[in-house]
Amino acid sequence: MAKKAAQYMEAIYKRVVRITNNTDVYLGTGILLSHEGWVLTCGHLFKDLGVPDGTDLSFEIDWYIHTLDGTKHKCTFILEKFNKKETIDYAIIKTECLVEFYPPLIPRKSVEEHKAHMIGFSEDAPEHRLKIDGRIVGPVLYYGHNHPPLLQLYWHYVGSYVGFSGSPIFIIDIRSGVLLAGIQSSELTTVQVPLGTSTIAIQKTSMIFSNAFNNKSANNNDCFTPNTQGFHKNPPHILDIDKTSSKLSLPDKIIHGMQWHASSLLNQISLIKLKKNLSTCIAATTDITAIAVSVHRPNTVLLRNQLAAIFGKKRWRRNMFKALTQKELEHLRSYSEYVEIFLI
Repeated sequence: MAKKAAQYMEAIYKRVVRITNNTDVYLGTGILLSHEGWVLTCGHLFKDLGVPDGTDLSFEIDWYIHTLDGTKHKCTFILEKFNKKETIDYAIIKTECLVEFYPPLIPRKSVEEHKAHMIGFSEDAPEHRLKIDGRIVGPVLYYGHNHPPLLQLYWHYVGSYVGFSGSPIFIIDIRSGVLLAGIQSSELTTVQVPLGTSTIAIQKTSMIFSNAFNNKSANNNDCFTPNTQGFHKNPPHILDIDKTSSKLSLPDKIIHGMQWHASSLLNQISLIKLKKNLSTCIAATTDITAIAVSVHRPNTVLLRNQLAAIFGKKRWRRNMFKALTQKELEHLRSYSEYVEIFLI
């Protein structure tokens, strides 16, 4: 297993590139996503070029990438670029590096704690790759459809390396292969713990990211919403209420969606009370994000009492339900294995 992991890592090294301008000034690090020459890096590298945020940009640039073997390849244009401080920082550029790689990359679908590796180049030693080991210690979550989660990172090193922006963050899984968790986004850092842009955030924004992977095709199943993260033991149901009849009220649309996803569960709930609860909550706030239903009994009295309090009850009961705001959903992540979540 250790030998296979080492082979995976060696194959990944070949994908990591350093990025320079037309006078060979070192600017940052990137990773080749596919044999078509797509490179993922940080959006803030291009802040002095006047590149707008957006997709399908086709913004021409006179830059270069350098692979580990010293080969120099021209960058032709920036396809996508975003640099929104403390939310997302990435760019996808087209290059003339047409090299096929194996094994293929796999975008990671969660941001929970995990041992990770970061590989990049430093301004102090641009000819040599640097590998730093550490951990993804969890997500920094920004709730709302326009604020995907960032990676919260801890690296086993002292000091900083100039030019590490855009360095890929990998997880090696012997069964699954090489998982790309995100990229180092140093300019996002406003706290002591470094942050990175997760692949989840990139996929949510990008038009090409999923399709850029070898042997991957873009489809709706490759998209992830930030509110699903943290519920890995009991993934939420996503209610597409916009596709339900326009004649239905919002509470009826939500109940209709819940019945479609979990009809047996809804049969155990008073739909009259659920609709009344939804109507009251919607009248009080427009920030209803999800519906939670208690389905699994916690093992300890303390947990049961805590969950009961969240649902506004004195005692824990199965099939308690509650409409949640963003903040309430955030709090409920700690109890994810005991509830069913329906995202609106």
